[in-house]
Amino acid sequence: MPHIGTINIWLKSWVNAFANRTYSSTTSQVKQIFKVSVLPLMIIALLFSSQAHAANKGDFYDWDYALGLWQNMQTGEDFDREWDRVIPAFKAWSEKQMKDPKGAEEELKSSPNGELIKHGHDLELVYSVWRKMYQSWLDGRAFKATPWNENENLITCMTLSTLNVFTGECNDMPDWRTDNDRARDDKVLQDYRARSATRG
Repeated sequence: MPHIGTINIWLKSWVNAFANRTYSSTTSQVKQIFKVSVLPLMIIALLFSSQAHAANKGDFYDWDYALGLWQNMQTGEDFDREWDRVIPAFKAWSEKQMKDPKGAEEELKSSPNGELIKHGHDLELVYSVWRKMYQSWLDGRAFKATPWNENENLITCMTLSTLNVFTGECNDMPDWRTDNDRARDDKVLQDYRARSATRG
């Protein structure tokens, strides 16, 4: 999945030019101006970058089904069961759709597997949104110190909320991580807390 990268080149150039113009100011003045002027631009850049890849309500065949997946299917085991139920029919149809889009859409209208196909499409799209949010959370600076769905960092929460087409929340992601991913994330958190305790 694509994910938020580093600050855009144009923003870096703006910051460099800004720094050159204020070089004669005192260090404290520069820090204050940078904090007030650059942070909003960083937030705007992050949100713009995120929104460019977020799904929209109209992308789903069955919005109520997609919303229900997000709100009610909370574990990876539940997700896997639903994947096994709907994806085979969708995959078979999507192969036809790649070769003959119009014909496949006509077939979908009368297919006895029509609901399965639509739900397979929507399940895949819901997962792509979840994966984008998960990767953005991993990329965020607050990740190491943040348990699952306990985000308080402003930029992290705004980014996740922007990507969350379902509820607009930043702390309601289903936990569809694999066992290995969850163990890795938990270890990162434990290591961070151990280092913090040592420093404290």
